[in-house]
Amino acid sequence: MADALLPICRDVNAVLEHYVRDQIGIHDHSLKDLAKLGHPYRVAGGGYMRQNKKGQWQGGIHKEARLQREQSLGHDIKLVHVQSKTLWDALYNRVNRVGNSILAVVGVDIQKAPYAPWIIKGTRRMIPRDFLGIGALRARSEIHATLRVGINDVAKAVGAQ
Repeated sequence: MADALLPICRDVNAVLEHYVRDQIGIHDHSLKDLAKLGHPYRVAGGGYMRQNKKGQWQGGIHKEARLQREQSLGHDIKLVHVQSKTLWDALYNRVNRVGNSILAVVGVDIQKAPYAPWIIKGTRRMIPRDFLGIGALRARSEIHATLRVGINDVAKAVGAQ
């Protein structure tokens, strides 16, 4: 059964990778342009970084500041601009069979892009931009459709035998 589901998992992972790459593939502003826009990813002037009750840091941006910055940028503030393609090249998509299970992962190779956690979680000066989580949320309906079609096809093939 795992052999029949492996192609479905590869398709689902390809969908997820596509949506995550959409989050990290913006080319419309250079570093100079972002500086002229007042560093729209900054915490100062509407963003926040604070510790929660568990002592973990949380960050974000207040709605008014987000809307104003998105208007100046012309797109969602959670998107990540391409500067060197290092983050793009560090993104990986792996599907492995482990015994009777399938492990499918879309992630970032921290050896190639050691700064990726700072983009995802934010810093004391930069709002978080969780491109992996947002990509997964945006891919959700297409992932469900891919799974539904794939599993129905497998069920039909098994029923026909």
